[in-house]
Amino acid sequence: MQTTTNVDIKLQLKNISQRLNTTESQQAFNNDWSLLNGLSGLALANYYYLNKYTEHSFLTSQSNHSLIDSIIHLVNNDNEIGTTFCSGLSGFAWFYNHLVNLDYIQDADLSLLGDFDTMFHKMAIWELKRGNYDFLHGAIGYGLYLLDRYDIQKNKTHIEEIIDLLVDSSIEDKYGVKWGKYDEFDEKKRYNLGLAHGIPSIIVFLSKCYDLDIKRDKLKPIIEKGVSFLNNQRTSSLSSLSLFPGLATQNTESNSSRLAWCYGDLGIANSFLFAGKSLHNNEFIDFSKTTVTHASFRRGLIENGIEDATFCHGSSGVAYMFSKFHDFFDDSDSMLDAKNYWLDKTLEYIAPYDFSKINNENAGLLNGFAGIYLTLTSMLSDDKYSWDKCILFS
Repeated sequence: MQTTTNVDIKLQLKNISQRLNTTESQQAFNNDWSLLNGLSGLALANYYYLNKYTEHSFLTSQSNHSLIDSIIHLVNNDNEIGTTFCSGLSGFAWFYNHLVNLDYIQDADLSLLGDFDTMFHKMAIWELKRGNYDFLHGAIGYGLYLLDRYDIQKNKTHIEEIIDLLVDSSIEDKYGVKWGKYDEFDEKKRYNLGLAHGIPSIIVFLSKCYDLDIKRDKLKPIIEKGVSFLNNQRTSSLSSLSLFPGLATQNTESNSSRLAWCYGDLGIANSFLFAGKSLHNNEFIDFSKTTVTHASFRRGLIENGIEDATFCHGSSGVAYMFSKFHDFFDDSDSMLDAKNYWLDKTLEYIAPYDFSKINNENAGLLNGFAGIYLTLTSMLSDDKYSWDKCILFS
């Protein structure tokens, strides 16, 4: 098996950074300023690349600050602005606050973020009341932004209200507690098991709240029952491609799931690990390790639903997750082998790419080159980067 070296990664990183930071490539984002789809994701990746490497002729801290100024201008002049974490204001506000906390954006006017706090609290409550718990496009995304600004007094009250609604809207059965899949056009009873849109993101959010000592008496049993429900969706067959389905549906047999960040075993394992660390529950941590170990032996592109190198459902996201799990379960050779395998696949995908074909569909953090750029930068560094809070991995 080919083994990717640090030299290989550095060469590709320099190439990607140079290609993405041309006027033509930035225009290809088509004025999308959002965090997970647009230019904010590129500026975030540029920050971490510059934090690791010296400036180049094609990228300097000054040029990245100019990009951030352009993003702010686009936000201020967007007449059809959305608010979701993936493609709207709450994701942009998280990005801006993140760089302020890192002292990269200085002399910032934070009064606007105070207005955002109130707005996103109202949006979170509205989404919860209509059953939209989605991280990328619903209540959990707003909640994640508010958690990042928990030091603001009013946000403590906002988060407590979100917790109360999540607890009150949970559905308890003999397996634990669950939250229904939001789909106004689908009357079937489905329960989403994906990190991007479903129950694992709720468990991660509640665990992060527990870490901040918010309503612990109320949170502990709901986290435990949420983990119980998820673990009861585990297949009894160890020969199965995946241990968990993407959706749990009443009265139907579970199907296998892809290997990815958005859906599948690794996102579920991440929620087990968050819950286990927060509650100091070794059984939950073991659930996570067992799940990741099983996934670490999966190989092949077609059978695992991997068609590209993107973060959301491609090889770079899978490599990054195995890297993070290996950092925690540092006795696992299989996780290290899996990281290296999917890292090799990532470089195989991107090596022949013609960057003249870059567009707003393949440029962003979740589904494009900005995410590959940020992932490879992080995996080459010994530092523990905090950017992955925005994808629920820290």
